[in-house]
Amino acid sequence: MAPETSDVPEKGRLISTPTAQPAEDPSTREANIPSSESFTFEEVNALLCSRSGIIVALLGERDSGKSTLICSIYDRFLHGPFAGCLSCGIRTITGLERKAHLERTESGRNVPDTQHTSLAEGLRYFHFPVARVSEPGSRREVIVSDRAGELYKNARSNSRLVEELVELPSADFVVLLLDGERLSKLETRAGAFFAARQSLQMLLDCGEIDRTSKVQVVTTKLDLVRGSPDATALATQIEEFEARARRDFEERLGSLDFFSIAARDPKGDLQHAYGVDELLRSWLDGPKARTAIFIEATEPKTEFDKLAFRREGRGESFR
Repeated sequence: MAPETSDVPEKGRLISTPTAQPAEDPSTREANIPSSESFTFEEVNALLCSRSGIIVALLGERDSGKSTLICSIYDRFLHGPFAGCLSCGIRTITGLERKAHLERTESGRNVPDTQHTSLAEGLRYFHFPVARVSEPGSRREVIVSDRAGELYKNARSNSRLVEELVELPSADFVVLLLDGERLSKLETRAGAFFAARQSLQMLLDCGEIDRTSKVQVVTTKLDLVRGSPDATALATQIEEFEARARRDFEERLGSLDFFSIAARDPKGDLQHAYGVDELLRSWLDGPKARTAIFIEATEPKTEFDKLAFRREGRGESFR
């Protein structure tokens, strides 16, 4: 496997809070949607300099359900309103389509799956602009981070790698996934609980989260949790884990909340994106405006960079 690239920018300081632009009419959300794989750190900063948005840092080890959660939000919006909201023109639609391909019939797979994020891809973001059905002028840009789970796992035992998690200081919500598949198996259950606790402890000890941080612990694959041989005992253990986490960490954080989801249930016992609507609504109820991430300007080198620099010099916004 190729090593992770080092082109992720260094953490920056925060600057003034921008004012949101007037919301576009959600009824036109399918018009003029440009194709894009995903956003970079710099592109997110440029977008949120002029629009009101929420950044969600999604943390979890490989196979914990990060990509499936992202794809479930996208898929539900493809079929209409979701969580009381309408999609207003996703700009990372190409990347989302690529991620969701293995879930589709045209992939030729007998069992649906989701494309995993590799270390070589580094840090990327996906874009979900939404407006409440009851408030068409309430557009918010929801930006969800995505990176390989291997880095999060390695960072738990190597604090120097935590410095690479530049998505954390700028996040409005830090979402830690607790893998429901590992919880459903007796041989991996204790390790799953330990990994979640160790991640919270590591992030606090390194100063990546603090009393200003909104942290959410999300138990994924609820269908497997409920279908485990000792489902009743497991439910009790999850409650005990949450109670202990509140006791040990809540006072050191801005908030600590818990959710359970089944982003995709192959058996169909639970509704598609079960519980994801509640999670999305919690993000939309978060900060009403945010500060931009300041990145020191560098001398443009390529012709593309020089063109972008000239456009910015004339005051043209990120569109």
